[in-house]
Amino acid sequence: IDQRVLDIAGTYRFGKNGNVFDAYAGLRHWDLEQGIRITSGPLAGTRLDRGKSWTDPVIGLRWQRRLSNNWRAIVQGDIGGFGVSSDFAWMAAAGGAYEGWENATLFIMVRATGVDYETGTPGTSSYFKYDTVTAGPLVGIGFRF
Repeated sequence: IDQRVLDIAGTYRFGKNGNVFDAYAGLRHWDLEQGIRITSGPLAGTRLDRGKSWTDPVIGLRWQRRLSNNWRAIVQGDIGGFGVSSDFAWMAAAGGAYEGWENATLFIMVRATGVDYETGTPGTSSYFKYDTVTAGPLVGIGFRF
């Protein structure tokens, strides 16, 4: 299974006393590829591939708090889907950011993303269901221009 997720959103920033909040709304695009390769038996060498793509609306909130000159804590979460494409989708993340450079930030977080997607009629060949949670570390670099 190969899953790619792309988020794009607009934000509104507010807050005071060292707490910064970003309310956001946007889209989360899911691109999923599944493949099975049979290696033995009468069907050896057969490959079955199937893919699906869909886009969900999302709304969320991110909280950030400065811990020192170079470090800040981040907690973020959103919900989406709303039956537009998937029935329900969500994301939760927590971690920190290191701002030790003039134009770059290092992000170190843990993130979990869940989705409940279903299409077609159960019992037919066109039916597709994807109800999963993907979780793990997230490490990235943000650049400012």
